[in-house]
Amino acid sequence: VLNSSSNKDIDIAAFAIAMMNQMEAIFDQTVAKDDKTLDFDVSFMALIGIVNDKKDVAKDETLIEIKDSDHKDFKSKDPYTKIVGVALSGKEIEINEAFVDDMIKGRNVKTLPHEAGHTAGLKHPLHDFKKIFFGMFTEEGDTFNSPKTNFMYQGGVPAPTGPTRQQMERMLRLYESGFLNQSTGIH
Repeated sequence: VLNSSSNKDIDIAAFAIAMMNQMEAIFDQTVAKDDKTLDFDVSFMALIGIVNDKKDVAKDETLIEIKDSDHKDFKSKDPYTKIVGVALSGKEIEINEAFVDDMIKGRNVKTLPHEAGHTAGLKHPLHDFKKIFFGMFTEEGDTFNSPKTNFMYQGGVPAPTGPTRQQMERMLRLYESGFLNQSTGIH
């Protein structure tokens, strides 16, 4: 985590802890099938560090950078839309400084895992579809039917749920293929 914003009063350690806790809450899960047998089990641990310069970020690490709310990457064509975070690639996440306090205090528990999901190759569920002449087909499983509380849906969700089986399988395939933590990213 790097605070590049002009707000030097941000408790960057509290932000790092909040991110770690939110990521673990979303990704660390045991999911049962309808017959109550184990479907899949994910053990997740986040290690979040603090850096003072981009040069301190190792080759295999992702930079989470807090930037001023007037930064160009937070501009929206819609004047009513506030951009909270942006995953620029598989290695970079930008967080709008105006929303950091909400993340630290637990009023926003979706943005950090959502943007991290993008760095792990996840898309918004509706973007997993592409139009092919006679209908709609998924590229990576049927995430279209995932619950509207899924953490990768855009928009506010009071209690976001973790990844679907298809999303976990996609992240695993990308990891095993060596596509994660690349500067070009997979979105």
